[in-house]
Amino acid sequence: MVRLEGPYRQSQINDYLACPQALLLKLQGTEPQFRSLSQTRGSAIHRMIHGLHEEGLWNSWQLLFEDIWSEEISRTGPPLNAAPEEIDREYQDWRTAMGNYVEQEHDATILFAELPVRGVLHSRSGREYSVEGIIDQIRPAADGRGYEIYEFKTSATLPALASLQRNIQLCLYCWCAVTGEVCVDGNWLPAKDILPGYLQNCVLYKLVNLIPYKRAGRHGDGSKYQAGDLRGDPRICIPVTSDHLVEGAQAIARIIAAIRAGGFFWNPSSLYGGCEACPYKYACGTSLTAKAQSLPAPALKKVV
Repeated sequence: MVRLEGPYRQSQINDYLACPQALLLKLQGTEPQFRSLSQTRGSAIHRMIHGLHEEGLWNSWQLLFEDIWSEEISRTGPPLNAAPEEIDREYQDWRTAMGNYVEQEHDATILFAELPVRGVLHSRSGREYSVEGIIDQIRPAADGRGYEIYEFKTSATLPALASLQRNIQLCLYCWCAVTGEVCVDGNWLPAKDILPGYLQNCVLYKLVNLIPYKRAGRHGDGSKYQAGDLRGDPRICIPVTSDHLVEGAQAIARIIAAIRAGGFFWNPSSLYGGCEACPYKYACGTSLTAKAQSLPAPALKKVV
């Protein structure tokens, strides 16, 4: 039986939530059938932002984007699950988005970028689970009395605020930043000794909002927008409370307990695209359609 030992990373937990059986195939060394364009795009944009802030390549951002995008798209291995015209549209959209990011964030104050964090979660039975991750950015809070965690997302759709407050990734990062350790210059140190003040908020930076509308239309509230307008403020502020932090930590501990117990059952989540978005579906032998067809028809009560 495959057993996944800690420290547990956010990516592993999300893979489990997407489909436990797909995670099992990945752990067993199964080759993916394709690369996800969305994940490839996410890697490129994260590298781009890191290069801007850490290396100060603001004046040569176009060249930086060209190099990173080309490298990520042309990586060897499984093909991308996208047609050439779709890849070209993504390139045009995200080149524009990065130009707008440069304009808006050139003077932003960054305390830490790509900051490794780690911590310990406790199950209800008292078992300890070590977790780790990498926070995109730590920025000072606007009032100067604390800090904010910035997480960059390239997804077009995001859950509602109530769901984001219990988001696994954000909860893990917040828990580690408040109770755990951070790695600075190769040394693991208590987060409370390194990060200034207290954690005020998480900020989910929705990068797709930096891609202008291509045609005029109306928002859900009836307000109008024109072609060329940006899609809104990319910053989604998520208040952090002790209750949400504890609830999130307990939820993560329960997921890790299921992983450790070997609960690698078939359970694709539509939130992650279901079977059609899974690069391991060819090795799984099961799909939503096949599963439905294999089930016996339910007995129906005869209506007289």
